[in-house]
Formats: sequence, C-alpha cells, structure tokens
Amino acid sequence: MHWARSALAGDTHDDPPTWHAEALMVAALFSVSRTGADYTLVDQAMAAVRVACAPAMVAATAANFAEVTAECGELALASHFADKSEAVMLRHPEAASALSWESVGRARLASSELSAAEHAMRESLRIEEQLGCCDVNGDPWLSFAEVMLAGGNPTGALTMLEHPRRGARGALSSWTNTRDLRVRSQVLAALHRWEEAYARMVQYVAAYEHARSIEGDRAVAESSATVAVYEERRRSQYFERLALTDPLTGLPNRRQAERWLTEHAGAASRDAGPASDQLCVAIADLDHFKRINDTCSHDAGDLVLQRFGTLLIESFNALPAPGTPAMFAARLGGEEFLIAWSGIPIEAAMRRGNALCERLRKTSFTDLVGSMPVTASLGLACGIRPVDPGALLRAADQCLYQAKRAGRDRVIGASVN
Repeated sequence: MHWARSALAGDTHDDPPTWHAEALMVAALFSVSRTGADYTLVDQAMAAVRVACAPAMVAATAANFAEVTAECGELALASHFADKSEAVMLRHPEAASALSWESVGRARLASSELSAAEHAMRESLRIEEQLGCCDVNGDPWLSFAEVMLAGGNPTGALTMLEHPRRGARGALSSWTNTRDLRVRSQVLAALHRWEEAYARMVQYVAAYEHARSIEGDRAVAESSATVAVYEERRRSQYFERLALTDPLTGLPNRRQAERWLTEHAGAASRDAGPASDQLCVAIADLDHFKRINDTCSHDAGDLVLQRFGTLLIESFNALPAPGTPAMFAARLGGEEFLIAWSGIPIEAAMRRGNALCERLRKTSFTDLVGSMPVTASLGLACGIRPVDPGALLRAADQCLYQAKRAGRDRVIGASVN
C-alpha cells in the first residue's frame, strides 16, 4: 500500500523503478475494476513498466489489464492488452508465467477467440507442469475447462476440473471455489447429469451470496475510506489555495508569483518561434497611494486595491487560448503588483503595459476617493529564457524607480542580457 500511495502521489524519487511500476499497476487495476474507469492510469502504469525494462513485469501487467478489462466488458482493450502480453512472452520465453498465460486465455475467451484461448491455456498448463507449481491466484485447469465448455467439449472440461494436479493443490480461495461450482453445474448440465448439475447450482448460489455479503461489507468500508481520502485531498487543496492567494484582492500572492516565475523562466520550446524565448516581467505600483490612505482612509485604500485587483484578474488571469502567450498577475504586497508575459517581445509587453495604464485612467474611483486620480507606474524588464527571475525583478524595480522619477503614470522598460 505504501508504494501504491507513493506512486499515485507522484512521490517516487527514491523508489526502485520496478516497485514504482508495480505500485502503479496495482492502483490501475483497482481503477479499471470500477464503473466509469479512467484508463489514463492504465497508460501511466504501462509506461512505468516499460521504463523498468523488465519483460516479465510487462507481460504480467498487460495480462492483468487484459483480464480485468475483459471482465469490465471492454473487449477491444482486452484483446489489445492480450496481444501485448502474448507478444512479450513469445519474444522473451523467460518472462512467461502460467498466470500471465491464463489471464491472456481468459481475455481471449471473453472475446470469443476460442482457438487463441485454447492456445493460451495449453501454454499456461505447460509452464505449470514444467515448474511443478502454479501461482496461488491462478487456476489454469478451471479456466481451460471454461474454454472447453465454450467450445462444446464438456467431457474435456470435466477432465480438466478433476485433473490430478489440480486436486493436489489443496484448498481453493472462496471466489475460485464459487467459480468452480458454477462451471461444474454448467458442465454437468451439458453432460445431461441434471440432478448433479442442480445440486452444484444450489451450492453455487449459496457460496456466491456469502461471498457477495463479505465483499459488500468490504465495499462499505472501502467507500468510507475513499470518501475520507477525497475529503482530505479537497481540504488540502483548499488550504493550498489559501496559502497562495492574497486575501484582499483574490490575486495570487508573492509565493505563487515566485512559483510562476520559476516555472516560466526555464528554456522555452523551440517549436513556437523566437518570441517564445522572451519572458517579460513588470512591477506595477499605484501612484501616491499613501495620499489615498491618509486622505480617504485605509478602508478606501483597501477598496482601491481590490478594484485594481479585479481589473488585473479580468485582464491577466483568465486561461489563455491555445497558442497565445501565458499571462500572469499577482499582488506582491502593499500597493505593488507583479505582471508577467511569457512568449512576447518587450515591444508587445510595453504596449500591453501602456494599455493597462490607460484602462486604469478610465476606471472610475470617484465613489472611493472623489476627484483624486488613481494611476499606476510600471517598471518592465524582459529577458531571453532561460533567465534568472531575480535579475528580471531587480531590473523591473529599477525601471519602476525611473518611471516614478519621470512623473509617474507611465511604463519604462529595459532588456536584460
């Protein structure tokens, strides 16, 4: 369970690749065995297994997915994974196992590929006989009996059910015993041994109801645990949002701004053209904000900050359309805000900064500060990625100082080498 939780959380830095892959496989198997399964986790598990470079694990994982998807009625996927598992076992005989071949056989049976299912079951029994044992979770004789029954050979099916090596295995699991009763009743009915078939069917129904009762109790406990995990995850995400959001304006805060800059300061994709190399950062400072606080009260000042924050949210923090530059705005603290564009040159960033100043001039604040103007000065710096975010911020701060000295309500920018 430790490895499965770590794999799902992405916390696998120190884990052996094979353990990580196996943990993802187990998590994926639980995922696809439920209604409305998301097969993304299956793809992740298969990718992790291939990275682990273990043919036996690749074969077993694909076989497991083949059997489970077949049970879920996803027959195209079942055939796909059965093909993958079979190909690996044929290419790497040392990777083959009785259980993997059995799972492939059951997937083939579900898809009515009877000759392929029979071939898989013969391979499973060949390996079982060669090794003198079978995986505790497998029962190739029972699965082969199902294949033979489906092919119209109930006599051969009964021979498989009563095979000496199968009888020597000892007690069966509750679910395997239940399945055995069902198959026996069908085989006996096909042989016209009606009374025996009926007796086995009665036993099967009782065993099935008992097993379902146990599974029902387990499902209730599992459901409660799932709800608890979901609630904890939701609460964690809520607290994370609080930790990364400025409570006054609703904008991202300084911590989130640092994350964004670190993420976008790395090397850009070379597929998007030269402009994609650019990262432009501006520091916006509301002009004469202390005068607003002193003249109109700090409450009015907070409302001014909120209104400016709303303007930035509307302009910058909407999700960009595919292919457009990434934009970001945050409150750094006090009356200072960060504005950033990824993937545009400094000339375009200057135009956008001036457009923001113009929009701010046209925004009414008379209900808060009367006739006092509310404007902003912007210092803007642009660099070629990869670039040091700290260097960009220092350059932007110097440009902001120049904008203040030049009369405020303007944008001054510079390039950072």
